[in-house]
Amino acid sequence: MWGIVVTSVWWVTGYYLVIYLAGLQDIPRHLYEAASIDGAGVWRSFWSITVPLLRPVFLFVFVIHIIGSFQIFGQVFIMTQGGPGDATRTVVQHLYETAFSKPVRVWVCVGHGLGSFRRDSGLLGTPV
Repeated sequence: MWGIVVTSVWWVTGYYLVIYLAGLQDIPRHLYEAASIDGAGVWRSFWSITVPLLRPVFLFVFVIHIIGSFQIFGQVFIMTQGGPGDATRTVVQHLYETAFSKPVRVWVCVGHGLGSFRRDSGLLGTPV
């Protein structure tokens, strides 16, 4: 499990760093100059200027990371196949196994679903 965590962190670190760098470059320099004139130190400037102005970036990275966590598939499938004992099995892996382990059952469900759109049901127009 820790191998998956380390691999996933390594996989997304560069992307998040670019986003944080863009957020830092968007902060106006005159705010730091005004804070230094007012006597604020480095830590006070960081907590009073940098962190509040990066809140939208923090929120964006948090939401993107949560979405990415639900979509993780490759690392788990390659490294553990969901094991040991389904400890690392994800939702996407469950969908994959359900769809491709028993393809006959999937096609029966698809056929049944398409059967509800018969021509005489009125959903596809008037019957001929």
